Amino acid sequence: MANLHYGFNGRDIGLPMIFSGGFHNYLHTVRLLPHTHPQGVEITYVMKGDACWLLEDGTELFLSGGTLAAIQPEIPHQGQGNIISPCWLFWFVLDLETADCRLNTPFSAPDIAELKRIFKDAGNCVRRAPDHYEFQAERLLEQFANLEQPDFLQCASLRNTLCRMIIDTAEVFRGSAGTERPDARIAGKAEKIMRTRLGRDLNMTDIAEELGLSATQGCSMLIKTASILAFFSFICFHQ
Repeated sequence: MANLHYGFNGRDIGLPMIFSGGFHNYLHTVRLLPHTHPQGVEITYVMKGDACWLLEDGTELFLSGGTLAAIQPEIPHQGQGNIISPCWLFWFVLDLETADCRLNTPFSAPDIAELKRIFKDAGNCVRRAPDHYEFQAERLLEQFANLEQPDFLQCASLRNTLCRMIIDTAEVFRGSAGTERPDARIAGKAEKIMRTRLGRDLNMTDIAEELGLSATQGCSMLIKTASILAFFSFICFHQ
């Protein structure tokens, strides 16, 4: 597949709630330098591959395929190492402060207040998206492909898909208390793999592949997890 790059402004399709958004299927590493989104909270969904955002305070937000990240307004962030690894990535900036943010949406004024609370309480974090989220993202990708000269029905359909995704995104962040630690989630899966394969040849690259991560990103995440290091040392000692 060729590189795809779609970008849009919410007002151009009659949906001012979304300041901007887009889709990229990076087939190679690209640069992503420090930047902010003062207009609103940035939502990122990785469909395939993996990516890692590095926040100004050193926090890392790791996304594997099927995960969502929220980054609050005015928070400087960049790709880890100023790059994004090859991945399929959809993103949008949700502007809930603009006066006409309810235009062409199903949301009432109390709904907007609740959305603000949900996304503010989420902070900067990563969450697992439900399975049907990928279906909506794929539908969105099809709609992006016909966005060069959209008619009113295409715009209405696109707004409908985006509003559905906003609802699903709010459900994801509302339904999870605290901040999920991607390192811990991945470490748990890695440890399970190790425990079931004691006495067999297994290296960091093998584990990364089992987790659906790139070798570089997977090994980087695993090395930072003390429990995995300890267990991996145990395995190596007994081989």
